[in-house]
Amino acid sequence: MAAGALLLSLAGCSAPNLEAQVDEAAKPDTCESAYESAVLGRNAMAAGRPLMDRYLNALIASSSWSKVATSCPSRAAEGVVHAAQSSYMAQQFASRLGLSPASAPTVDFGTLVKLDMDTDTLTRIVLEEDRAGFSVGVLAARGVPDATLAASDAHKTAAQRLFSLSGAGSDPRQKVYAVDDLIANPQTTQDPATKLDTPTIAAIEMNCARSYLTALTDSKHISKNTLAWLADTAKARVWHAYELGYPLLDEAMLAQSAE
Repeated sequence: MAAGALLLSLAGCSAPNLEAQVDEAAKPDTCESAYESAVLGRNAMAAGRPLMDRYLNALIASSSWSKVATSCPSRAAEGVVHAAQSSYMAQQFASRLGLSPASAPTVDFGTLVKLDMDTDTLTRIVLEEDRAGFSVGVLAARGVPDATLAASDAHKTAAQRLFSLSGAGSDPRQKVYAVDDLIANPQTTQDPATKLDTPTIAAIEMNCARSYLTALTDSKHISKNTLAWLADTAKARVWHAYELGYPLLDEAMLAQSAE
């Protein structure tokens, strides 16, 4: 009764202002609204629906999951993986519909001038980019499909650029890495992180992507712009792994990245 009387007295004094405050409080925040939209879009692109509906909802889901990646700290990795999956599936749907598919996400490391994040976390990315460059180079030398020297050089260039921005006192790049597994399994392998069978080149790309996903969740000090860049780059790396044949089982990826 006392609470009711208080509300009545407030309503009598400034009803419009109170209603405005209640309406504002009832609005979902950016994280919540993006997540709700992403889940709805993802469910609506499931098999069994008309292909055009699946395509349109995949586009919606990709955009919404990208927002989740940058606005929901605890769901950053989840947002990236689902965004990449939805974007990749949208491209596949577009091809089946005879539409012009969207371009694959790319990253121009040459335009990168500053990153505000933990040095240790950034140097781990440097290491994995360099490792990926070496590994792709080994496969390219053995004539493995989709493994090119250009792709190898791109990873190494990314590692060089990121190291130059890291401010680290020592260079984490080893330049040369173990090749036993690559030589034994140049075509297909089991990703040790997820236990999924996958093309070896796709496993290399996904392992590199994980360093970005880890940075999204583990960095203690990170600026908004750096967070957005990490999310975009992680999405591009995950997307490319899917393009190379990595299984579209993001639950396995997310379980691994949470460990």
